[in-house]
Amino acid sequence: MADSPETPGASSRARPGLLRLAGAREIFAVDLRTLAVFRMGIAVMVLTDLVLRARDLRAHYTNFGIMPRAAINDFMSPWSFSLYLISGNVWYQSGLFAIAALFATMLLVGYRSKLAMIVTWVLLVSIQNRNSMILSGEDH
Repeated sequence: MADSPETPGASSRARPGLLRLAGAREIFAVDLRTLAVFRMGIAVMVLTDLVLRARDLRAHYTNFGIMPRAAINDFMSPWSFSLYLISGNVWYQSGLFAIAALFATMLLVGYRSKLAMIVTWVLLVSIQNRNSMILSGEDH
């Protein structure tokens, strides 16, 4: 059956030979499934990073390691912040690692994604600012 002007949806289809401009919603639309995969990928990367960093937790993030908190001021920008500089004890650093892993896992499963993304970002920036001498290209 051929489309006639009375057929619903006939006016929304472009007729051959005519140029149809895309609307703003069509141009800037985001597929939520793709966004969820991106969120999960970020969470997996953060969890992997935490596992790799945790192997040298005492040596790199405590006052007993190569960069105690007293030496950080010479290497840190005045605009930088780090929650990991509040204490140099092993139990405190381990606790922050556990909290970062918890929020990254929340991000992975999609539980309170906005809150999990913000807290994960703050803790990731904090861990990178704690010891800038061990950062590599992927950290930037």
